[in-house]
Amino acid sequence: MREEKRTVVEMSIGIGVSTMIIAMAEAILVSSPGSYVLGTVIGGCFAGIVLYMMYRSIEKAIAMEEEQASNYTTRSAIIRLIIMCIALMVGVLLPNIVNVVGVLLGLLSLKACAYLQPFVHKVMAKKI
Repeated sequence: MREEKRTVVEMSIGIGVSTMIIAMAEAILVSSPGSYVLGTVIGGCFAGIVLYMMYRSIEKAIAMEEEQASNYTTRSAIIRLIIMCIALMVGVLLPNIVNVVGVLLGLLSLKACAYLQPFVHKVMAKKI
């Protein structure tokens, strides 16, 4: 497996792990955790989509001329931001079903996975 694909897999595992940790904490700490946990899972799914979109945009931009790559990555970043806003709007528009704080925490699992990736890499390197 190519190194960058391996990194994306490791970061995806980090998103899954951090989303599960957040959901378990919500299940313990919140009086009615259903909407929080659902929001966190939805946010985690959107975080995975955004991660994959980042990977694809970087992969495509590498093959482009510098100015074209700059424009392409800017457009891609705006699209990813819109996707994250859509995820948050789900929480805002369906407050009885999905909690917007849970969605936000799920989206932030993308940030957590960046910190977890070196640890996941060590664990996966030992198993292979």
